[in-house]
Amino acid sequence: MIQPTDDVNGTILHIGAGECQELSYYLETSAETVVLVEPNPEAATKLRQQSAAHFSRINIHEMAVSKSDGKAPFKVLNYPAFSSLHESIQLRTLFPGLLCAKQVEVETKSATNFFNEIELNPRKKNWLIVDAPGDELEILQACKKNNHLHKFQFVTLHCSVLNSYRESIESIDIKCWLVQQGYKVNQTDDSDPDSIILLFSLDVLRVENRALKEENIKLKSDLSASLRQKSLQEADLEELKKRYLEVREAEKRQHELLIRIKQSLLVAKEYLHLLEDRFTKKQ
Repeated sequence: MIQPTDDVNGTILHIGAGECQELSYYLETSAETVVLVEPNPEAATKLRQQSAAHFSRINIHEMAVSKSDGKAPFKVLNYPAFSSLHESIQLRTLFPGLLCAKQVEVETKSATNFFNEIELNPRKKNWLIVDAPGDELEILQACKKNNHLHKFQFVTLHCSVLNSYRESIESIDIKCWLVQQGYKVNQTDDSDPDSIILLFSLDVLRVENRALKEENIKLKSDLSASLRQKSLQEADLEELKKRYLEVREAEKRQHELLIRIKQSLLVAKEYLHLLEDRFTKKQ
């Protein structure tokens, strides 16, 4: 198996653990907690038996992490590694002898709700392993949505090379998505021509640099908005000043007009007095 170069001292979360052949290695690490998620009842029972002596470190969830909460038929194939909630498509072409041994109803929990209930110490080195055929990207995106993705220093992805299941995403697309989130491929196991195992590690400097760039873009956007607001305010202020001067000018004209009217009234009054005197003298 491919494994992280650094010791994991936080949480190991394995979604789609199966019978977890990696369990002995998980227990050799410094991980405080090992969380195993497996929907197949028989495999989950074996996990509980294997982990009985380490119950204080191991938590087992008998469920499938998928799109929604509830119940769903889980297809147990005669090759257990290919068992899934989803209908296999190309697998039957690649493996003509592949059969659905049985179908069991299992509990499902939406990836979003599942990660809501997971507690991770961001100061520790945590490791996420995803082996859930057809639901890989759904799980990873929910992990990001809940702000948990970057709490995992390491991510191991088990997936098919091609679209082997209905609704599945090709491994190259999932790989590109993880790289976009700031992860880099550390190790690859492509010994199986039909499936691939990828170990990613978080490129902390790249993530921080990306966060700084996003913050810089936001600050520039806020500054631009502030400058536009300031420009609008200054334009409004200039408009107010202009209107104020217009009002003052109108008041000045009104005052001058009032003075002229008063002067005209005085002249008219004197003229009336003069006419009154003339009329009195004639009498």
